[in-house]
Amino acid sequence: MRVKRTAKLKRNHGEAFLSKCKEITIRLDNGEEVEFNVADELRIPSDPDLLLQAARKAPARVAFWAYQAERALGAVRKLEIRLAQVEGEYDLKYRGAIDDSPLVLTEKVVKAHLDLDTSVRRVRVSLNRVRMQKGLIFAIAGAVEHRCYVLRKLVAQPAYDAT
Repeated sequence: MRVKRTAKLKRNHGEAFLSKCKEITIRLDNGEEVEFNVADELRIPSDPDLLLQAARKAPARVAFWAYQAERALGAVRKLEIRLAQVEGEYDLKYRGAIDDSPLVLTEKVVKAHLDLDTSVRRVRVSLNRVRMQKGLIFAIAGAVEHRCYVLRKLVAQPAYDAT
């Protein structure tokens, strides 16, 4: 019998995911770190003047967050390559060390040594941290894009109401 897991999916979707994040710090290309309030980035103003102003700025916000998402993806790929290099380097090191020892050389033995190595673990931890940051940035980028869509609809609505 298969168990449906829809309830778990809903908990990890949309607002629930972003509600855990109040602020995010982004390091810009120039090295400056800027802190963003996620709620402020996604807020849709109720005042008509502020709504127009937000709608004008929305495409730039979408472009900014899309760019940050691509940078985050690049950082993940860079660390994945680094992890592969470190694992390969230590894999060869441990295979050579095991050849000289009475241990039988198996994939499990080599993997166990890799899992215990502090250099490999450090890169894995960094990779996981960057992956989490990438996921958050992608979620914010998607939400900002949706906000832009909603702002366009709200700004265009009075034009339809007048006809």
